Parts: sequence; structure tokens; C-alpha cells
Amino acid sequence: MQVLTLPRLGTRRAFAAFTLLAVCMAAALSLPSMASEKHLEKIGTTTKLTASAKTVKEFSFFSLTAKVSPSKATGTVAFYGSPGPGRPYIKLVTYKVIAGVAKAPALHLRISGHVTFKAVYSGSGFYGTSTSNVVPVDVTK
Repeated sequence: MQVLTLPRLGTRRAFAAFTLLAVCMAAALSLPSMASEKHLEKIGTTTKLTASAKTVKEFSFFSLTAKVSPSKATGTVAFYGSPGPGRPYIKLVTYKVIAGVAKAPALHLRISGHVTFKAVYSGSGFYGTSTSNVVPVDVTK
């Protein structure tokens, strides 16, 4: 326990200083702590995913673009792909959101068939997370 020592001020001044200190401590204790800001709701976001093509040749390059709204949102977008119906999504890459857009510019697939993609916005200090629509791409040999 720490002991607070007041300088010799005389009875009236010491009492006034002690009273001021007590009032300040009571006020500080009544304020919500920064750690309890969980009650603050984050701004809702939406993420829309588009692909540069609906059909691509195996091993050729294509891009995915995620648009996050509101456009002032910061953070990252992770792009996921699934190699077929009922198959789990696999994280492919993560890109930074700049002016509401995250782009995976040079993806190529080593498999053929019907592949689906989605994007997940990570959220940030003021913005909540969001998951995009699913985008199908047919990969041909």
C-alpha cells in the first residue's frame, strides 16, 4: 500500500488539498475504463467480391476485387477459395484495404472445374467485420 504524504501546509490548506484529492479520485473511479469499451458498437460494413472473369484457363492469371463499404474502412481482406461444392474454403492471400478496395491482382489456379471464392474483411478499430458474396469461376483445361 502506498502512503500519500502531504507537505506541511497548515490545517486548512492540508484539509483543502486532501478534499480536492478525494474528489478527483472519486471522479476518476466513476469514469468507465478504456478496457470496458466493449459496449461501443462498431460501424457495420459490407463487402462485395468480383472476379475479373467468370471462366479462366487453368494456370492463367485472373484477379479478385473486394469493395468494402463504407469506403473509409481500413484493415485487410482475406481471399478464400473452395475447389468444389461441399469442399472447405482455403485462405489464399490477404491484402490491405485502400480507399475501400482490396485487390488480389495475379491469382492462378492449378486445378480445373467449378471453383468458388469469398472475401472476409477483418474489421478495424471503428468498423466491424463482414463476409462477401460467393463468386463462382469455371476453370477450364
